[in-house]
Amino acid sequence: MMPPAAAQSIVALSAKRALKWKLQSQSYHARACFLPSTFQSSHDNRNNLLQSSQSPPRRNKSSIPNTTSTANHIDDVYNRASQNATTFDTHHQLLTPSWRTRQMNITKQNPLAPHPKIPPQLIPPSPTLPPSFFPSYAHSGRVGVPHYPPDTVLIHDEASVQRMTTAARLARRLLDYICHPSIAIVGRTTQDIDILLNKAALEHGAYPSPLNYHSFPKSVCSSINEVICHGIPDSRRLELGDVVSFDVSCYVGGVHGDNCATIVVGDVDDGFCEEFSWEDSTDENDETTKTAAATNESHPPRDWPSSPVPHKTTFSSPEEEERFVTARRLVEAALLSRDEGVAACRPGVCLSEIGGAIHAVAGAYWYD
Repeated sequence: MMPPAAAQSIVALSAKRALKWKLQSQSYHARACFLPSTFQSSHDNRNNLLQSSQSPPRRNKSSIPNTTSTANHIDDVYNRASQNATTFDTHHQLLTPSWRTRQMNITKQNPLAPHPKIPPQLIPPSPTLPPSFFPSYAHSGRVGVPHYPPDTVLIHDEASVQRMTTAARLARRLLDYICHPSIAIVGRTTQDIDILLNKAALEHGAYPSPLNYHSFPKSVCSSINEVICHGIPDSRRLELGDVVSFDVSCYVGGVHGDNCATIVVGDVDDGFCEEFSWEDSTDENDETTKTAAATNESHPPRDWPSSPVPHKTTFSSPEEEERFVTARRLVEAALLSRDEGVAACRPGVCLSEIGGAIHAVAGAYWYD
């Protein structure tokens, strides 16, 4: 059975990829996000619906097994997410859909442009690093052939699960590190953050998994604004209000730990000045932690961020405030999608049902 932490990482990545708001200038994003398939061919109907205040149309995912129990579960997920979205929109006065059009126009007017990339700095063989430190592709860029036949389900034993837990925990700390407000700051390039991540992984005895995987040139994936996933760090400087997703993976003990988080650059209270600490912040006095320890279980996974970071409360204009609030809305939807996807993970469940839970949250928030 897959450990909860591993399931959470997989579903978080799936949710993030499903929900990252792709706002390219040539795309009919509104058609995909806000309209059922019957309206996709009608430009007039699309505009009318965007300007109306009616509820988002329910879109069904055709790949979900058609069973009563599955349908009821997806309905429950959709209803919970709709309630959350309504609460958020009411609290932040996003009562008309015009904010969607404004945010799409901002992205269309300021699309990301390619920036120069620094050549990859591969980690060479070293007498201080044993061969087992490196994954198979580290030096060649070619992924090795699996050691078990195709279509084989690998059942991990207790020792393997423990190694995965160790790798996952380190990956989580590395993710916390580069997402921290003291690291992902306005004016810093994603190339700089990539260098910091590479150094931190090595200092903690891990290889940064993305580096040279199928010749991927960097140690982390950084996807900004309309970039959906697997963006390559470059010399572009982060700007206030950027929505950035970082994919962090590390290879240690022969297995990979993998996770992802999305942040809003600069969304932190002006008085916040805390530096990142590598010390584990799990509260040993927490009752849940005590129970896990007493039953010889792993500490429960902590949500991101591990320590609460106060949101930005002062803005230079109503337009800037709306940019931050709507970005938070997207991140909230992704987190809820992850949680509902994890909750759907149980013996006998099809992957399509996990995807269906994520899809239901996306539809309730009017995202794709």
